[in-house]
Amino acid sequence: MLKEFEFKQSDFDPCVYYKINNGKILILAVYVDDLVVLSNDKKEKRKLKVHLMKYLKMKDLGEIHRLGIRIQRD
Repeated sequence: MLKEFEFKQSDFDPCVYYKINNGKILILAVYVDDLVVLSNDKKEKRKLKVHLMKYLKMKDLGEIHRLGIRIQRD
């Protein structure tokens, strides 16, 4: 399913997948039984979430609140 979106697996962490295209960055991280989607493009992030929901029983919980790490945006 990630191959359809042309994701590459990180060489540093096998639970992190990424795609960079025309300055648009998508990162998908698997954390236990959660997925974290990060992007600098809201439209691409939404397209990925819709695609994933076709294959996985999941729901969008919105902003990250508790992962044992602090998330900061800029």
